[in-house]
Amino acid sequence: MLGLASAFIVTEESVSMISEAAGTGKPIYLFPLTRLRQSRRMIDFQNAMISRHFVRWFDGKLDTWSYDPLNETRRVADLVLKKLQAERL
Repeated sequence: MLGLASAFIVTEESVSMISEAAGTGKPIYLFPLTRLRQSRRMIDFQNAMISRHFVRWFDGKLDTWSYDPLNETRRVADLVLKKLQAERL
C-alpha cells in the first residue's frame, strides 16, 4: 500500500508511521496535532527527519520532492557485519 501513494500525511507523534513512510523515498508531511505536548526525544526525531529532507510540516499544500529511502535494516546489518569482522581480526 505504501508503494501506491504519491505522498504521505502523518500525525506528528508517530515515529513508526514516519519511519515506514521514509522507506519509500516519497514526500512525507507532518500533521500537527492540537494540544499535544511532545517529548524532547520526539522533537529531536522530527528535527532530524526534517534536516535529512524526509519530512516537512503540512501547510495545506502538497509539493513533490524525493530522497534516498531510509533503509535502517540494511544500515544495521552493515554495522553488525563490521562488528563481527572486527572481532575476528
